[in-house]
Parts: sequence; structure tokens; C-alpha cells
Amino acid sequence: SNRSRANSPGAAKMRAVPVAALVLLGLLGVLGVPFSAVPADVHDIFKHLKALQAIADVHGSRSVAAGYNASAEYVLEELRQNGGFDVSTQPFVVPVYTEVELPSLSLPGASPSFQFHVCAQRTGWAHYESSCDISGVRYGGNGKHDVKAHVVDVGSGCTQEDFTHAKGLVAVALVGQCEYIQIASNAEDAGAAALILFNPASAPGVPGGRVFASETWQEGERLVDMPVIGATHTVASVLLQNQETAVHLTTHTRIELVHTYNIIAQTRAGDSRRVVMVGAHLDGVPEGPGINDNGSGTATVLAMALRLKQKGLKQGVRFAWWGAEEIGLLGSRHYVRSLLSGGRTDKLARIALYLNFDMEASPNYIRLVYNGAEAEGEAKPGSEALQKMFQDFWNSKKLPYALTGMTGGSDFLPFIQAGIPASGLATGAGNFKTDAERKIHHGLANTPLDPCYHAPCDSIDNVSPLCISETSAAASDVLASLAYKELPLPLQTRRAVPASELNHRLSAVAGDDTTCVSSDEFELAA
Repeated sequence: SNRSRANSPGAAKMRAVPVAALVLLGLLGVLGVPFSAVPADVHDIFKHLKALQAIADVHGSRSVAAGYNASAEYVLEELRQNGGFDVSTQPFVVPVYTEVELPSLSLPGASPSFQFHVCAQRTGWAHYESSCDISGVRYGGNGKHDVKAHVVDVGSGCTQEDFTHAKGLVAVALVGQCEYIQIASNAEDAGAAALILFNPASAPGVPGGRVFASETWQEGERLVDMPVIGATHTVASVLLQNQETAVHLTTHTRIELVHTYNIIAQTRAGDSRRVVMVGAHLDGVPEGPGINDNGSGTATVLAMALRLKQKGLKQGVRFAWWGAEEIGLLGSRHYVRSLLSGGRTDKLARIALYLNFDMEASPNYIRLVYNGAEAEGEAKPGSEALQKMFQDFWNSKKLPYALTGMTGGSDFLPFIQAGIPASGLATGAGNFKTDAERKIHHGLANTPLDPCYHAPCDSIDNVSPLCISETSAAASDVLASLAYKELPLPLQTRRAVPASELNHRLSAVAGDDTTCVSSDEFELAA
């Protein structure tokens, strides 16, 4: 169909904004989406995306260590010119990891000798590689390391006793029983020369993740200097069967502490004791421009903010652009924790709800609504009410959608952990669209929802104008209802929770921080 071709990775280029605008207006008419529901003129949305693309072109990316500050200055200048907000920035410090060179691992003394195949640097293209044996693990080491030593089996590596005989050796640990940072800290404290993490036999591939506790990390807390790599179960088996032979392992990585910040913009109108909060992460990954992830969310939120009419607001509206989401939701986590400083909860209690917009323009998209049933405790009733508002919008346009999880992956997480109802929209990352999903949502089966997820091709050419017109219309409709009308009953009150309990929740581990959700986690809805 024409729609399938429009959503394909080879879709027509969209740098010519005026042409894209005309196409969009025609598509909106076909779909029956009223023009008044679009939060900003198409030129406005693409104006922001074009500016973010230009920043990425200059800096190489929009990551915290590259083009983030320029991206933030652009948002700040747009807000200053509008003049209708109290704007502030919230600084914090984050660790930035760089894999300077790919790691290597060999078993030169074995018969036959082994030279293991290293995975490509982790980008959205990595899953197209047919097979690989080892890879670096993010935040696994700082500096240049060249290790020649024998290996030792340390089991799960979750206790210090597991490393009793690991000094000077390369520890090999089976993941799954505790956090990577716990294993690596035990290994480093025991004087191990390096650490190799491997998956159980039931989990193919190389372990991903990070060797630092993004849920709790704050400036001054531990980061690991010792080299850490990941390996397949097969590689680990080969190493442990050749413990009499030394391995040769090299890594070259860098961890730097970088100052960054969030941007917060609060309306001067509306009830400041009952605030509707709307946010998107402003940073991207180092591997590409980050225009869909998450320039699309950034542009959507900025367009809504600049077009918001403050006359007649019932609730105050607070917009946020988060830093360091791609490092582990560090900006939104820092913000929510800051509202609990001094053991007080009154500032947190003023936030009635949070709406999150992350990846709003995937080319092979599915309209995804966060599943409020997965928000626990006092956040659940309000989250389900917000979910229903987005569902009602899609149903009113006779457009299919699916539910996606809220156990981790984007900046809604610290809010629901703190008991604040949350919802929002996404359109898919590197997960593949199934044939069943294609029959409902169109597009291409057996193809990623975003083929350029976390990759160099995530440019403005990767943005689906039809997709972002739909998601921005839905976002605008729901925000208008929440800002100008009485809040639904589940959002008007919630149980008060002591600050000590909230801090405990915010320190809990809750899933991997990635926006990529496997397609079998979607609940299809027509």
C-alpha cells in the first residue's frame, strides 16, 4: 500500500519542510484528524527538528558530551522569546562512557588457539551482525588495559567470597543473580585483573547493560576502573575448559564526569498547587543525530509549550526537557529526588501527573500508549485514567494502537516510583514489527519500527511526518483536556506517602533503561 511505502526505511527524504507540510495536510485530511488538534503548524515542528539536526551536524551528535548544550540553548532561546514561562535550569553531574577502541580477547596458548570475534560498537545496527563472541560492557573500566592472565570461575560473583582466589586473575561470572556493579565491585576489591560476564545457556548473545547503578548513582559514588567485557555462554565455556592457559584481553575505554542540566518551564497561569507536567528527554546517543530519539519528543513538547494559551488554564503546566536519559534516566531521576530534599513531600505532591513523549516519529511505527496497569501503588489509578484518555483519542479517530510497558525505559519511571500517575506516547525503537502487527498497524513486517534506532542514520530523514502529526495531535488533545478542564477523579487526590518510602522506591532497581521493547510485549488493540 502507499502507506506501507511511506513508512518504509527508504521513504522519501523530508528535509524540504514546505513540501512535507503540504503532504502532511493532505494525509491529515485523509485520516480525519482535525487540523485544530495539531499543536503547532507543521513548519514549527520541523523547524525545531531542523535546528536539532543542524546542531548534530556541527557536534557529531546531541549526546551529553557533544551537542547537548547547544540543543539546550536552542530550547532556552525559544522559551525566552515566548516570554510566557518561568524558566529554570537544574544542573547535575553525570558519568560519560566512551569505548575508545573495541576490546579483544584471545586464548593464544590453547591448541588450537582461539581469537574471539568482537561485536560492533553498540548501535541500532548491531543486531544486523550475524554473530559475535565478545563485546565491551558500558561503564566497564576506565583507561587502557592489556591483561595476560589465567581465568577463574567465580560463579555468580555476587559475594566477596566468590572472589577468594581471584587476585591477579581474569574472573568469569555468570550474570543474572545480582547487578553488574555488585559483581564488578567485588572483583575489583579482590584485586582481579579483569572481569568477563556471560549469559546463561538459555540466553543467547552477549550481556548488555551498564556497570554502574543508574538508579541510585550520584556524584562521588563508585565507578569501576577495572576492565569488564561481556561474552557468550559458549566463549565462557571454552575459557573455563582451558583454565591452565592464559588469556590475552585488551580494552581501551574512558569515563569522564560531565556537567549537564535539565530545563524546566512553568506557566505563570493555572493552579500551581496542582500541576500537569509534560516532558521529553533532550539528549541523544553519541552514535547519531538523535532526531527521532528523541528530537521528535523534544520538538513535540516544545511546540505544545510555545502554542499553549495560558488564559483559562485551570492547572499550572510545567514542561521539562531532561538531560542524560540515555545514560540511565539520570536527569529525571535527579529532578524527582530533588523534590524530596530535606525529607519533605509537598513539592512532589503538587505534581498531579506526568506525560512523557519519547520517540514520536518512528518510520515503521505503531501508536504505543503506556500501560497504566503496570504503574504500581498510588500511581496506578491515575495512570490508567491517563491511558484511557489517549486510547479515547485513538478510538475517536478510528486508528489502531497498542499498549507498551511501564517497568522501565524512559523518564516516566521515577515519577511512577514516586507515586505520581504517568502516561504518554511512543512509536517504537529497534524491535521488529511482526506480521500480526503489520496487519493491524500497516508498515513492514520483520523490520524494526525504527531501523535507525541509536544509529548514525537517525537524522531528520528518519522522521515520519505522518507519524509525528498523529502523535502530536494526540498529545495536544490530552494536554488540553488536562490543563483547561477539571482533572479526572483518579488524578485529583492520591495517598500521601512518607519521604523515606519514596526515597527507598527511587533507589530500587526497575528494569533496563532502554526504550527498546520486544514486540511480544505489545498488547494489540484495534
